[in-house]
Amino acid sequence: MNTLKNVKTNKKLNALCLNALCLGILTLAVTACGSDNNESGKATNAGNNIAAEYQGVWQAPAYGKVFKIEGSKVSSYSYTSSYCLLDDENTGVSTADIEQNIRLTEHSDKFELFAGYGSEDFSVPGQIYNKVNTLPESCRNNLLKTMGDSGYQQNYEQDLALFHEFFRDYYFDFETKNIDIDVLYQTASQQLSSITTELELLNIMAEMVAPLADTHIQIISPDQDDFYTTTNKQVLPQQLVAEFAQFNGLPFPIPAEMISQDMINELNDYIEQMYDLQWSIIADYAPTPNHIKTAANGLIRWFEYQNIGYLYIGAMTGYADESEDLSDSENAQNALDSLNNALNLALSDLSHTQGLIVDVRTNNGGNDFISLAIASRFVSSENTHVYSKQARLADHRTDLVDVFISPSNNIQYLSPIVLLTSANTISAAEVFSLSMKQLTNVTLVGEATQGAFSDILSMTLPNGVEIGLSNEFYLSPQGDWFEHTGIPVDIEVPFFSLEQREEEIDLALETAFELLSQ
Repeated sequence: MNTLKNVKTNKKLNALCLNALCLGILTLAVTACGSDNNESGKATNAGNNIAAEYQGVWQAPAYGKVFKIEGSKVSSYSYTSSYCLLDDENTGVSTADIEQNIRLTEHSDKFELFAGYGSEDFSVPGQIYNKVNTLPESCRNNLLKTMGDSGYQQNYEQDLALFHEFFRDYYFDFETKNIDIDVLYQTASQQLSSITTELELLNIMAEMVAPLADTHIQIISPDQDDFYTTTNKQVLPQQLVAEFAQFNGLPFPIPAEMISQDMINELNDYIEQMYDLQWSIIADYAPTPNHIKTAANGLIRWFEYQNIGYLYIGAMTGYADESEDLSDSENAQNALDSLNNALNLALSDLSHTQGLIVDVRTNNGGNDFISLAIASRFVSSENTHVYSKQARLADHRTDLVDVFISPSNNIQYLSPIVLLTSANTISAAEVFSLSMKQLTNVTLVGEATQGAFSDILSMTLPNGVEIGLSNEFYLSPQGDWFEHTGIPVDIEVPFFSLEQREEEIDLALETAFELLSQ
């Protein structure tokens, strides 16, 4: 039973939105990765109620989430200043069920929700909930009916108002881009009187938040699928769409009225050909095709060239069976085991090399705990501080949490490393890059990363549309914040430019080989 539900989202770029609003969709595979932290001494107490120390109301104000635990009943809520939604309600819940998702801290009035942050043996810090006396005022006085509830009625004004409040209360950064969300909302609300369909409402919402240009903003409709996402910077699919438009004498972005199914098919063929070419250029550096080895369904690839190792890491997700629910600690551990088996094969083969190229230029992210499990293969010192993290809390922030890694018990690689990054290095791949940047034997080559670190905070509107935003700050140990701008590289080299493709060379890879051969 997944009793306590929260989301730790994967952010993986794998599709295109061909309208004027967005090009490049981030398809979000939502996971809740739990940890089985049961102890035999914490059995369910008399009457099958959840243990007394967990009873009561627990609130994470920076995330707009609340759990209410009464006897063996657990209710979870999402809320804003004025509105509240009942996300889930379960009865007959045991202490063992609870402890698969949360653990008490050293303070009896706080617990950590660690579901979504790794396995019992290896995880990153989870969300902290405080014990409070009562539910938030909006949950006591304005609990909304949702689609499927008796008496629910579609209310465009209410949906847009809740959408606005969700951003106003929790979005982490209006200041950098000099945006007033209240002004955007007023403009959007003026369009409501003329709409008659939910699709029109979704378009208004998308237009309202488009100026934020944030890779982790999402609007997911049960009818329209991934309706809206955007990017901070142009990513490879967008670059290829722009090229396709130029080659065919089309404007960019391509207007929706000009798009036909034939054009979509041609565009998809072009993009697929270019991705194949990108890997083909890399593969040509291997002595022969037989020297290229793969593991974890191709997510890990490696070869050796003139005593220099090359290691491709395709994603920070996908290491467990797709059918496995990562809210279960065993499944999260299965993902780690699969990853570690693949890395053991690769690093064992490459252990004798004088240097290693690690390539995450097309890695669109996934889970932070996967990122740190990989980074731990390259760290030499115990408790190495790799980044810090906090969330927006009204006009302030939550306490800063420092994140550390130590050397892995598996095969390590401690010789010089060149890490290749690009604007397509996104989210959890950026967490990996930020961690690697703290290591003295690592040089970053390529392009600055995307600049989208925050996990996605999600809420489902009464109409069933899921919305998501960024609410967390990831900081380097030195206090640098690379959101929007991305992690800078030590040596800048463009990624997969048209000129490089025509010459069938990879300048970043060439640069890395040269650095490590010295």
